[in-house]
Formats: sequence, C-alpha cells, structure tokens
Amino acid sequence: MMSMGGLAGCAHSDRTAGGRIDDMMTARKVKSALKDSTVYKFNDVKVSAYNGVVQLSGWVSADPQKAKATEIAQRVQGVREVVNNISLKPQYNVGASSSSNPSQTGSSGSQENRSSSYQRSQSSDQSSSSEADRLEQERTREQQLRDQQRSP
Repeated sequence: MMSMGGLAGCAHSDRTAGGRIDDMMTARKVKSALKDSTVYKFNDVKVSAYNGVVQLSGWVSADPQKAKATEIAQRVQGVREVVNNISLKPQYNVGASSSSNPSQTGSSGSQENRSSSYQRSQSSDQSSSSEADRLEQERTREQQLRDQQRSP
C-alpha cells in the first residue's frame, strides 16, 4: 500500500488541483486573447501561468508588439501579474557586409547592424499615424469585447 506522505516532495505540492486548473484556464484565455489581436500576430509567443502570474515568452518582431502582448494579457480576467520574457526576433540586413553574417551573432558589428536596422524600422513605425490609429481602434475593440464578456 502506498503512503500519501511520499508525495510531499512533488513539484506541485504548493498548489491545489483547482489552482493548477485555474492557471491552465488563465493561460488559455491569455493565448486566445493574443490570437484574437487584430493588429499583431503572436504565433511565436508561449503563455504559462502560476498562481495567477502569467509568463509570456517567445519571439516578436518589434517592441510595440511586445508591449501589446503585456497589455492584452493584463486585461484577461484571473491575471494578477504579467512577466514578459518575450525577445525580439533578430533582424539581419540582406546583402550587408560579412560582419552581419548570422553565424557571427556574437560580434559587436552584427549587433550594431541589427540595432541600427531595428532603430530605422522603429522610427518609421513610430512616425506612422495610421499605426497609432489602428492601435487605438484595436484597444477600443478589445475593451468592448471585455465589457461584453463581463456582462451577465
């Protein structure tokens, strides 16, 4: 006959089965909310939850997309906190000198090229008022959806 005392060292001993189920549901709701985003796609983002704290990890193309993922996750019911460990996808210049060769990702020249390329793309993104308009429209739509979900 097996003793239940042997389970005390189990990795899940600090959470109840109900707590684990709540976390699974919270992670699913966050993943669904990310999937429903109309401006950005979050195909390379993983979501996990632990006691209501949601961890986002994976890859996105730009900082505004990373920030948007946090914003979306914070709006989901059951989320107490969001830990955003999402990284930016490396961007390589096509036809650039050998210093930006992907096999040399540790070199400072490669990092500078990616950084300057990223900064150029960011400045063009930030100067676009249509992007800001689209983001505002998405925020409005997401708020309307949350309001509909909360109403009985």
